[in-house]
Amino acid sequence: QTLTENPPRDDGLFNIPAYWTGHSLGKKSIPGHGYATFSLQVKLPKHSPKLAFRILEQQSAYAFYVQGQLILSNGKVGINPDSMKPDSQPLIATFQPTGDTLDLILQVSNFNHRNGGPWTAIQMGTPDNIRELRNFNLYGELFVIGSLFIMSLYHFGLFVLRSKDRSSIYFAFICFLIVIRSLSTNERFLLELIPSLPWEHLIRIEYLSFYLIVPLILHFIHSLFPEEVSKKLSQFSAAVCAAFVIFVLVTSTNLFSYSMPIYQLLTLLVGFYLTYVLFLATRRKQTGA
Repeated sequence: QTLTENPPRDDGLFNIPAYWTGHSLGKKSIPGHGYATFSLQVKLPKHSPKLAFRILEQQSAYAFYVQGQLILSNGKVGINPDSMKPDSQPLIATFQPTGDTLDLILQVSNFNHRNGGPWTAIQMGTPDNIRELRNFNLYGELFVIGSLFIMSLYHFGLFVLRSKDRSSIYFAFICFLIVIRSLSTNERFLLELIPSLPWEHLIRIEYLSFYLIVPLILHFIHSLFPEEVSKKLSQFSAAVCAAFVIFVLVTSTNLFSYSMPIYQLLTLLVGFYLTYVLFLATRRKQTGA
């Protein structure tokens, strides 16, 4: 249906960017699954120049209208799991205003993730400014990705030459996994390399690259300071990581997305433990601490 012929009911105000999960609507708390329409009227100066809009993604499908005209969409919005299709490709579109106001409408639906809603900001500006912003972010990410990839290759080479030094292979894998995670988040450059990559596989890569990094960091620090880091804890972290990895591989995003808050808490605990380990190693004047 066209939005001008059948406008939705006004239920209240909502701050963007944010997930709608847990947001109160009257006395009711909104769940992660559902759909919503957001509208905003923007006042423009007279004789406004051509504008550009940039949206990284919304969770997990959206349609964006300006003056009733669809200019950006990701996936397919719907009112149930069968009628919608998720996607997360960063997009840019231009629009030439003809008046001094803009009516913006954003439709978002989510039945594929624990959290739903317009969780990234909609950026508006001149086409040149939006293009410069996108290029700045993309080139910055690619610089970091390239640097980490070179570091990964370098430490793989060190391990080949000195296979007894396991810290090199751990560090190489850590750098490589950060590269993979960087490719699958933010600008989602991985979709430029593999345009046909399904949304669910992209989210799996995003989760797995994070889950695998944590035990590798623990093993890396253990290889440097074996007296300060518990070997049993390192082995236990690997077993926990394996359980989470299997869970991500065999379940849908609707299920495995709930594992992220638990793993983030475990990551925080590991971070506190490693901070103590490094303090202890420094106090004992261990080499490299």
